[in-house]
Amino acid sequence: MLYEDNNDTIPFDSLPYLVKPAYLTRTNPAGFFVINNLSGGDYMMFAISDINLSATYDQADEEIAFLDSLIAPKYLAPEILDTALMDSLALLQDDSLVDIEMQGQAELLYDIGEELVEDLPSDTNLMVSEMLIADTISSDTVEEGFYTIFMFKETPDTVQRLLGTDKPRNRVLRFIFRYPAEDVLITPLTPVPDDWMVEEWNKGLDTLRYYIMSESLDTISLKISQDTTIFDTISYSLIEKEIQQRKKDREKAQILKVITNTKVPFPYFEDFLLKTGYPFQEYDLSRFLLVEGEDSLQPVLELYGQSGRMLKLDHELKENTQYMLFFPDSALTDVLGRSNDSTELRFTTNTYEDYGLYTLHVLNNSPYDQIVIQLLTENELMVREDILGREASITWDLLNPGKYIIKAFADINHNSIWDTGDFLDKRQPEPVVYYPKVIEVRAGWSFEEDWPVEFR
Repeated sequence: MLYEDNNDTIPFDSLPYLVKPAYLTRTNPAGFFVINNLSGGDYMMFAISDINLSATYDQADEEIAFLDSLIAPKYLAPEILDTALMDSLALLQDDSLVDIEMQGQAELLYDIGEELVEDLPSDTNLMVSEMLIADTISSDTVEEGFYTIFMFKETPDTVQRLLGTDKPRNRVLRFIFRYPAEDVLITPLTPVPDDWMVEEWNKGLDTLRYYIMSESLDTISLKISQDTTIFDTISYSLIEKEIQQRKKDREKAQILKVITNTKVPFPYFEDFLLKTGYPFQEYDLSRFLLVEGEDSLQPVLELYGQSGRMLKLDHELKENTQYMLFFPDSALTDVLGRSNDSTELRFTTNTYEDYGLYTLHVLNNSPYDQIVIQLLTENELMVREDILGREASITWDLLNPGKYIIKAFADINHNSIWDTGDFLDKRQPEPVVYYPKVIEVRAGWSFEEDWPVEFR
């Protein structure tokens, strides 16, 4: 999208929101595009993921990219695009904007790409677009230097909001917020006894659960606020309606279900956990028995987590060993008065040789004094993360066999998270770069590689 620098009625910053561009084209799957017959003058260049095909930046979910300065196309004398020119393009190491005259018409060639293919044979018939890999919108002229534009999705307004409250099950209240909400205040409006509830935050700190511990409460009213803003006042009945059930179903409902984090095989270095749906009211951990191979042990267990509904086995597990954790009926009782049945939990641990080790020697060649290196799955799920300065070696041990991606971003404001851009504030997103190849980790293998990190 190109906008001419000749609009006196609409602020330049508002053009992508309100006005269709003077010149518009789409990229091919490789990110390459051509705009023909440009008039002389200065232009502002944008790119958007045009979700609603409006040719304007008008959807909250759309991504945008923009160049910080104006660009001006140049007219070059007519010439024929031959294989010699193709070779010269292939030798360029950076994304490029090349002014080329084809068939007597001035054209601008742009690409969204990582790099051009090197060592292209002089007799190749490949189109220029086939040499590009999609990643960022870039432009380059031999005379005027290099430009890169990064696509990003802007953060919506940062005002905290209460998205909803509910009572998902008996004696559990849930509060869902737009952003992490540790500073939100929830105040009872009705009298409550001491220790009337325990709270539990999710990992993202945007969802809070209250487990009601007091049996004397039949209703509860709460005010939810932050500073001077009152989000809502809510009231819930804590008395459950009686449901007609068969005797067998009633008895089953009184049994405390215990789940574990068991895997097959179980990683020998992980904590073995037990979890129930509600906090414990009573428990007798002396009644637990651990069998390790052929040895019987008195295990050490401890309460784990925020709400007191998890137990952690405090025991260093051995590699390639069979385990059985036993606890008799009524060893655990939750706040609803439900007790467990007699339980045997069996699992077998794996070995160190089931994992791989990868060492990455990072040299930060960028102008930024702090960068973040992330190890991701092929679906870009986080596996490991390290914060580095100028030079360091990272060792990722105990990696599951498989393929991984390595990503780096410049942590400009030293907050250890990637920050997106803001078009109106003219703030670009923090630069991102990927390791040029997918790494494959194999069981029992160790790998070591170098990565000089540079951002475009």
